[in-house]
Amino acid sequence: GWVLSAKQRHRLVESARRHDCMLIEDAAYAYLVNDTPPPLVALAPERTVYVSSLAKSLASGLRFGFIVAPEDCTSRIKTTIRASYW
Repeated sequence: GWVLSAKQRHRLVESARRHDCMLIEDAAYAYLVNDTPPPLVALAPERTVYVSSLAKSLASGLRFGFIVAPEDCTSRIKTTIRASYW
């Protein structure tokens, strides 16, 4: 895995805001890194979809994940997940 430094995260957020882009952060393996910088969702909650899972860190047989997303994106995300996985 690869983790962006705090400086890289700030630059990415600045660029996403400048170009009006959404960010998706997959943090399923974030628990493996010591001293991880704050997640992108902490820096830009209005444009970040944060995805993680307990299956990697807690129990491999447990199929449980979660998403933190801006309010205006949640219904589209729910619809997409239900249509493609559940």
